[in-house]
Amino acid sequence: MLAATLLAAFATGAVAQQLNGNASLVSNITSSACPTGNGAHIIVARASLEAVGFGTIGAVKDAVLAQVPGSTAQFVNYPATLDAYFMSETTGVYAMRTLIAAYIANCPCQPLVVMGYSQGAQVTADSLVGQQVTAFPDNMTLAGGVAIDQPLPDSTLSRVAAMVIMGDPTFNTNESFHVGNASKNALFPREDVSNFERTGLASRTQSYCDAFDPYCASGSFDNISVHLGYVKEYGIAATTFVVDQLKQYKGCAAGNATGGANGTAGGANGTSGGAAPTSSPPAYTGAAVTVYGASSAMLMAAMAALFAFML
Repeated sequence: MLAATLLAAFATGAVAQQLNGNASLVSNITSSACPTGNGAHIIVARASLEAVGFGTIGAVKDAVLAQVPGSTAQFVNYPATLDAYFMSETTGVYAMRTLIAAYIANCPCQPLVVMGYSQGAQVTADSLVGQQVTAFPDNMTLAGGVAIDQPLPDSTLSRVAAMVIMGDPTFNTNESFHVGNASKNALFPREDVSNFERTGLASRTQSYCDAFDPYCASGSFDNISVHLGYVKEYGIAATTFVVDQLKQYKGCAAGNATGGANGTAGGANGTSGGAAPTSSPPAYTGAAVTVYGASSAMLMAAMAALFAFML
């Protein structure tokens, strides 16, 4: 019923064009303001090589804003580059965790929605459940010892009403929240998806990945259109999911979903409900990652060539 209502509402106008693939119409107004009324705060991480802003998945963000009055949105400012992918993605995790911490501290009990596309999808998932993915170095040492390979506290995760990720390079076929027909793991498959289940995030997450996608499903790069088409293919479904999840959000009093804590707002120190790192994120210099020596150089060269087809 809600999907039909959304479809009718988006039949004309800018939101419809955005969900149909016209990312140029996405609003890039970013705000850290707390939502009002029954609104939510949405934090979005764009795809690789997209200009600073909300990127393609911002169309879903705009659709949710149109359906949930009082909501606010903020984009993650991170490199989103390919020539130093490990460092770029890790910097994105720090940036998103910092935004989450500030929101948790400043806006007690109000819901949070997170979204990401491609590299931004990995940033989003890693920010919540930890950076534990195949082929990635142990970036704790690159970031002053802050354990970004660990999930955020349950008291923080309980504030997450919904997570939407599209074309995730860490997709794992064991994910219970997968939407699509992909049957192969991604480029950097997540080593352990149990944190989604343990924290209750699985029921509040949708990960969109279709067969033949070269990034989330290890398909042929002749099928790059699959990777670029998720907003057009699933934008209304993703919007419906987020709106439904916001209706189910319980706030601080009763906790949220399963596996989470009671939602009590914590501070911003990353120890009692907050999410901020306790040291500065690694400086992004654009230099090649050298953790794996020649293997890393070859991997980055291959990824740069492949991701060059992206937006």
